Amino acid sequence: MKLVRQSGYLEVSRSAAARDLGGLGGLRSYVEDEVIPSAHDPALRVRGLLLVGVPGTGKSLAARVAGGLLSWPVLRCDIAALKGSLVGQSEHQMRAALRLAEAVAPCVLYLDEVEKAVGGYASSAHTDSGVTLGMVGALLTWLQEHQAAVITIATCNDYAKLPAELTRAGRFDERFFVDLPTCAERIEIARVHLARYGACASLAEAVADLSADWTGAEIEALVRSAARRSRRQIDAAALTAAAATIRPISRVRAREIQELREWGQANLRRANSDDEYVAAQPARKLRVKGGN
Repeated sequence: MKLVRQSGYLEVSRSAAARDLGGLGGLRSYVEDEVIPSAHDPALRVRGLLLVGVPGTGKSLAARVAGGLLSWPVLRCDIAALKGSLVGQSEHQMRAALRLAEAVAPCVLYLDEVEKAVGGYASSAHTDSGVTLGMVGALLTWLQEHQAAVITIATCNDYAKLPAELTRAGRFDERFFVDLPTCAERIEIARVHLARYGACASLAEAVADLSADWTGAEIEALVRSAARRSRRQIDAAALTAAAATIRPISRVRAREIQELREWGQANLRRANSDDEYVAAQPARKLRVKGGN
């Protein structure tokens, strides 16, 4: 990994355990049932996943958990940071980053908020002399043709900004929508964060009641705030007081979030758990051999 860190093209992200991810049973099942069993079969291997959804719902964490389940390193690529000032430099650095990922394989290549990196793709020939066009073109060709054991996981908050060439079949095997957590998912998320402060797991239901239509990041903020207020002696009163200060994104940007949710539920595969899944089934510890 020293070569990766010195390259300036990619960053090594810390893998996460399945227990760190609350909910998202639909996505977990796909990783366990399709991604892992075919990870070392070139003909069947999943090449990429696109995770679209509400900000703060665990998309980035899910990419790191996938790496943990596979026992593969997770390499984060900031596409925007690959842009250079010299003619042809941006495309060269994009190809160099992808070659480096292949050299490290097997690995997970993580593209965070990919819509920001490819913004302006359609008008690139007029606005940046075709730099973005060339970079995205290199990425599209690689996603389609590479044979290395690299699974690309891209996250996105605004699907409308992605070029159709990037979202079609062949570049990403599956597109998931990550929605606001269900009640049972909120309980599971709360348990994860309460455990970090040694708080009683039975408080998770109280957290879930206080956080209807909240994101996982907002639930984490709630528990952390309650831990500060109570000097780590979290109780229902501390949670209630902390909840009163949080303004969830589903309320602050209500119309935008509701439109996104309606579109995602209608057009993409569901990443979230059903309530029954979270209540009854812990994450399976399924791994593959041969990872770095």
